[in-house]
Amino acid sequence: MNIFFSIIDLFNFFSNLERVFIFILEIFLSLVIIFMFIKNVLLNLSNFNNSVNKLCVFYLFITLILIGSLNFEGLGFPKLSESSFFFNNLKIIITICPIFIFFIAKSKDNIDSVYFFEFHILCLLSTLGMLILVSSTNLISLYLAIELQMIPIYFLCKLNDKSSEFFIKFFLIGFLSSIIILFGIFLIFSYSYFINFNDIKSLFASQINNEMLIGFNILLVGIFFKIFFPPFHMFLPDLFESFPTPIALFIGTSSFVSFVGVLLLYNFNLMDEDTLNWKKMLLILSAFSVFIGALGMFLQKNIKRFFGYFCVVNIGYILLAISLMSDIRFENIILYLMTYVFLLFGLFLIIILLKKDGKSIENLSDLSDLSSSEPLISLTLLVFLFSMSGIPPFAGFFSKWLVFFSVIKINNIYILLLVISSSFLVTFSCLKIVKIMYFETSKFQFNVEKNTQLKFIMFLCLIINIFMFIAISPLVDVIMNVSNSIF
Repeated sequence: MNIFFSIIDLFNFFSNLERVFIFILEIFLSLVIIFMFIKNVLLNLSNFNNSVNKLCVFYLFITLILIGSLNFEGLGFPKLSESSFFFNNLKIIITICPIFIFFIAKSKDNIDSVYFFEFHILCLLSTLGMLILVSSTNLISLYLAIELQMIPIYFLCKLNDKSSEFFIKFFLIGFLSSIIILFGIFLIFSYSYFINFNDIKSLFASQINNEMLIGFNILLVGIFFKIFFPPFHMFLPDLFESFPTPIALFIGTSSFVSFVGVLLLYNFNLMDEDTLNWKKMLLILSAFSVFIGALGMFLQKNIKRFFGYFCVVNIGYILLAISLMSDIRFENIILYLMTYVFLLFGLFLIIILLKKDGKSIENLSDLSDLSSSEPLISLTLLVFLFSMSGIPPFAGFFSKWLVFFSVIKINNIYILLLVISSSFLVTFSCLKIVKIMYFETSKFQFNVEKNTQLKFIMFLCLIINIFMFIAISPLVDVIMNVSNSIF
């Protein structure tokens, strides 16, 4: 009898261990943060700041290996967390972004050396929140993960004293969006008494609840605040201009991908129901987001604000794909996010590496006569601009073609014309930069910063944008087969 009970206890132990196993990524990253904090603060090692960058990159590489090698399907608490191959792809993108950002931040010109350790710890804390965010499936874990992601970002923005005025605006907008999200969650729970999205979906399928529908829409408005969806887009170009490049890139890549993951995780299931008949509204707003971002790019002269409006365009394209989920596949959105992230990093790395008369590039006009001074850099930027415009055979063409094809299938001529006109504006904006680089002269001399790591990442982004057409077909097939087996 004792042996029998021992076997049962052993079985329960391994069963509970299996339930905890799904959180191995979050547990590992939490232990890393605690270890680094204790080692720096309590042990007070003076040389630790010199190795913090390498340690963070090393631990994030281990996190990538865990994401790629561990199979989470069927493990854990089904009411609390949901993991699949598709959402692991989102986690891979989220983890790759801070690795690139840490390489960029290694240059002390981008981040004040006084706050070098704090920058890395805050990025890791926010990344932990993002990983939890794309795994949670109930309202409580949703809100807590959003706050765990955003609070370190607010502190990151405060590290730069030069942007204190904009930090106050950014914090107030974030605080307001958190209140809106919390109010939406309160309305949903008040009229459903459920916190799990599967239970809420079942309730929607059985009966129409207008009060809960209002709460769900309020929740999404708060999320739209977080991703700078128009008409809340005006802060994104200011953010790119005011904050240090690593912080702006962290918000524009990792944070954006995580909130796209929120929409993919929760909203698609509910948007398929007749009770949530607002796909057309999201379709129209997404098309206007593409148009507003394209118009901002066309009228912009500051290069960082130019990239900020480019992000607004991509926000519109992503949400356009979300509104067309019945006509577009999950893997297409993953490919678009990958293209967007590598393209944005490539563009910013050129601006970081390139100096004119010893000063950083600030305006589009500063790129004049780049082709004669730095032909390799100008050719790299030309490829990125063509990819941004959606010119084949570069990666930007395939990512936009997947969305265009779905827009054509819905036979909405007005949305199609708006998106096509926006694409022409983006193309003209990029051609304007090409004209400046190749046909305008300058008396100032360019020089490129000697940073092997940043150059390697830039050329990696270049290779991905050039040779995406080779991998696009098998990559789509692989992701499609796995997605079909799961969904």
